[in-house]
Amino acid sequence: MAHINVTVVNDDILLAGDKDGGLTLFKLDDLSPIYHIQVASSAIQSLSLDPASNLFAALCIDYSVVLGQVIDYDVCVLSRISGLDYVTDDGFDFHQSESQAIALLNGSRKVAFRAPNSTCTIVDFCTVEAPVFVESIRYQSPGDIVTLRWHSPSLLIAGLTTGELAITDLVTSITREISVPAITESIHWFEPEDVETYLVATDARRVALFNINTGNIQLGPAFARDDFEHITRDTNSGRIFASSFDRNLYELDRETLAVHTTLYTAPFKLRWIDCSNHEGRLIIIAQVRNGSILKIDVATGRVLARYHGCKSSFWSAIDLPSGRRLFGEGDCYRLSDKGYVVDRSFINFETAFEGHYVKRAHANRQYFAVGGTNGWVICFASGKPVRRLYLEAAIRDLSVSSSGALFAVTEAGSLWHLAEIDQGEPVRVFQSPSQPLWSLAHNEQHNLVAVAERIGRVVILDIEREFFVVADTNARLPKRMKWITPERLLVVRSNFIDDICYTDGNWHHEEAFFSLQDNTVEDFIALDHGRVLAIINYNRYISICNLSTGDLLSKTYWGSDYMKGLIKNTEQSFTVFGRDQWVKNYQLIDNNAVMQEIEDVY
Repeated sequence: MAHINVTVVNDDILLAGDKDGGLTLFKLDDLSPIYHIQVASSAIQSLSLDPASNLFAALCIDYSVVLGQVIDYDVCVLSRISGLDYVTDDGFDFHQSESQAIALLNGSRKVAFRAPNSTCTIVDFCTVEAPVFVESIRYQSPGDIVTLRWHSPSLLIAGLTTGELAITDLVTSITREISVPAITESIHWFEPEDVETYLVATDARRVALFNINTGNIQLGPAFARDDFEHITRDTNSGRIFASSFDRNLYELDRETLAVHTTLYTAPFKLRWIDCSNHEGRLIIIAQVRNGSILKIDVATGRVLARYHGCKSSFWSAIDLPSGRRLFGEGDCYRLSDKGYVVDRSFINFETAFEGHYVKRAHANRQYFAVGGTNGWVICFASGKPVRRLYLEAAIRDLSVSSSGALFAVTEAGSLWHLAEIDQGEPVRVFQSPSQPLWSLAHNEQHNLVAVAERIGRVVILDIEREFFVVADTNARLPKRMKWITPERLLVVRSNFIDDICYTDGNWHHEEAFFSLQDNTVEDFIALDHGRVLAIINYNRYISICNLSTGDLLSKTYWGSDYMKGLIKNTEQSFTVFGRDQWVKNYQLIDNNAVMQEIEDVY
């Protein structure tokens, strides 16, 4: 089976879409698949289901839209269109997106979806042989469309990447665009609470309560430590549940919109969730971003059933004297003559990280360290484990110096320092007051360490001066940062990369020096003796840029699933790895990334 990418639940029906364009029906009691059908040739991004008729609409990443129906545990495809055939040319470019924006109007066959040029397009499948174009809506906001929800046959709500809501009256063709206070990140979902109020999930790590009639917005406190993905409400009890990329399943307090309790912590990121009263108990069906599905008992927080039909992910790589190692879910893998093979010669990583995954590994001469999302770091010297440290929260990034010093940042907002990897106790040397720390970079030549908050600050600290702050500037979604030279620090800014340089005795920060228009940058490395930068992003492109000017030289498409990291082989070649154990080798040819080989993984 392929990587499950989206789920939707209605009574005893669980319908899932996968990365290969397939739809699968599962039994709710044990999550066993009972019916599978191929409906598209690309990943299914989102599903919208009419609970009364079990009609559904599916949005695929190649812009196709599928209308179907679940009938007696069979999935019937009624119609299929390409969004490319329903574009209103208004001068805006096409732009591939991770959008989940599709909404089927209950009681009809009218579907709203994000079109290739980022408009909201409405098509009526009243005649499945010849669907009818109804309308195209261009929002004034520069934000792209993330999610859509029909409030009524005449009112359509959109959530945008800029944290704005858009409400379109289809009778008058008037659209109201509303900025949500303190929200500048994606609006992910609208969950109805009553006939006029919605619970709104935002990437800003908090819930908003929105009244569509009055426009009033109540903001809850920030609680998630990563992007806040989805929210669902049990219509019987009114209980509210939320999921996040921080792997936690939360129950929220209705009055304060704060966390009431953490029901469950998954080993991997959570996205789609639905609650259902099944066989006398309240359950949550959670789609996990490693391609699996969980059935969770709300009363106990216990996993009742699990489905995982795809390969695990790789998240980090290091080169050791004994060869290259890849880490992620489960085991460590070693590069051998025939490909990557499981290597438990160091330690059983699955046991050490308690079913969670390795977020980051770093090696420097005889030392290396591996950090997991369960908060544990394992330190090695001369190929042998010497320490296992718990650092309070999920590890986001770490670094080891050539002398064996350890630096690590956590989702709790702490920078930890251990002067010697094999002795002493780690010390918290910097603490963010409100934000997770997402990345760090150690500058061994100048004895500096830089850290970055998820939204907020980049701080450069002088280690010799007891971590005195020598530079303090701004950050936004800094998934990675690296010292390209001892005087030049590159820091991811969502889908851009900032340039922070030390020249003429001062620090200079140029935002969006590498101004890419794709989704979030996942990783980057310098190649060709510092002439170019190879960049991978969430839209699955490999970009090659001029390192001195920031100009884009070329783009290469990676594939259907996400890249998570890259590592240099030579000045002209590199390896990219990611979800579903894909490992590909690339060569720089005329400033293009040209794939040479797909590695086998055993």
